[in-house]
Amino acid sequence: MSKSPFLTHRVSGRGEPLLLLNGALMSLAAWQPLVPRLEASWKVVRTDFRGQFFSVGVQEPHLDAHVRDVLALLDHLALRRVHIAGVSFGSLAALRMAARFPERVASVAAITSSDYIRPEGAWRSLAPVRDALLATDAARLFDVSLPMFGAEYTAREKENVELQRQWITNLPEIWHRGVGQIMVAVEAIDLREDLPKVRCPVQVVSAAEDCIFPPPEGEILAAAVKNGRYTLVPGAGHNLVVEKPQQLAEILVDFFSRQSVRPGGFF
Repeated sequence: MSKSPFLTHRVSGRGEPLLLLNGALMSLAAWQPLVPRLEASWKVVRTDFRGQFFSVGVQEPHLDAHVRDVLALLDHLALRRVHIAGVSFGSLAALRMAARFPERVASVAAITSSDYIRPEGAWRSLAPVRDALLATDAARLFDVSLPMFGAEYTAREKENVELQRQWITNLPEIWHRGVGQIMVAVEAIDLREDLPKVRCPVQVVSAAEDCIFPPPEGEILAAAVKNGRYTLVPGAGHNLVVEKPQQLAEILVDFFSRQSVRPGGFF
């Protein structure tokens, strides 16, 4: 594992670069079940946003600040152009990058994503998460984030759910503060003016039981970009990358395998 000036990252595999961007409550370790399948064909770059588990510190609460961190990481790695798979917050950062820095983004897989944060929708569920983080209330954080898992997963993986509770309980205050500021940034995200500017291929992946960004929002997102396609995964919630990693890996392999090298190359 290596550190850029801001973001801790891990690089594995060979091929065209594929950047994996976390959801707010994730760490780069959550991608591990997908990595062997992905690194067989791509140079996989995983990173934590500033404020997450490995990239310690507190970023200013704006999406664009995190985008700047990601661009600095790509410069540090001498990666001119990348494919990106992003989950939730990470997908929103990826789409903002694709709209405003199109020369850096070859294609995007937007997993459990949306076009903007609806006050009566996603934010109704996410505001309690933000409040628990900023209060460093681990027990409450677990309770309010548990619905992000689908019913099938929570019934089948009781032991893993308990491990999640223990993991959250043991996280330091700096993590709560850092991720809390990410959640503050989430509230203001609105990509509706950005999406028509996205010209690269976009694969939107929704989870049927996602209580944060339900499938209709994913369909709206896919329709809002020029080259969008849409896939729905049944029996999973917002934490799709944890709940159905192998199925998600196959969706990503299918999508990114179809993307040819664009003029200008990657390096």
